[in-house]
Amino acid sequence: MKKIILLLFAVAGAVSTLTAFTFTFQGGHVYTDVATDDVSAHDELIYPAFPPSATIDATDDTGNFSRTQISHTGSGDHVTLSFDFSQQRAGTPGLDFAGMSAGVSFSVSSAVSYTLSGYGVLSGFGYMTVELDDSSIPRVVAQNIQYGNGETITIGQLDEYAFGPLSGTLIPGHDYWVAFEAGTYPTGRNGDGGGTMTGNFTLTLNAVPESTSVLTLMGFSLLGLVATRRWFLR
Repeated sequence: MKKIILLLFAVAGAVSTLTAFTFTFQGGHVYTDVATDDVSAHDELIYPAFPPSATIDATDDTGNFSRTQISHTGSGDHVTLSFDFSQQRAGTPGLDFAGMSAGVSFSVSSAVSYTLSGYGVLSGFGYMTVELDDSSIPRVVAQNIQYGNGETITIGQLDEYAFGPLSGTLIPGHDYWVAFEAGTYPTGRNGDGGGTMTGNFTLTLNAVPESTSVLTLMGFSLLGLVATRRWFLR
């Protein structure tokens, strides 16, 4: 009987709990565009409500296109804002461009951990940027800019501009704005052979375990051990 009671208290002392947070979606915006010296096209989506998915597509008559697929999911202690993009420019004489930009405004009800990530696979020259702002202060929480040419670039590489942590904890009740941008364009004003870029941006939010839960349960465990020991020593 004594061993069973001690085991129950020990297990209770090791338990940690996650508290579900409220994610308040305040609005989102996605813009895709392609352009040459003579032709341009764009597509835009402004969404005030939390959407399951949508595709924003800009395509012109020269073979240039920029498409962005958004997918936002969330439940209880986890929220993911994801943007998959693909771009192509034909490399017409002169300047041509294919790109996207996206932004989401939101707030959280309790301490939440965030992670910013992204990558782009390039044929030709391109860039990608992410930025997270605390609109309540206001201040830039994190910003990262990457450039590449015929390679895979990743948010968080140390060879380009970086400011602030790409993972950390958000402040309860504050308003935040997260922005993403990616594009491909020629390195010179006389054009080149064209370029493509495919990739993804993601903001992941997770509930932070209650810091007092384990300590509190361990305190009850110690009290239980003492009480049990006294009971058996009678």
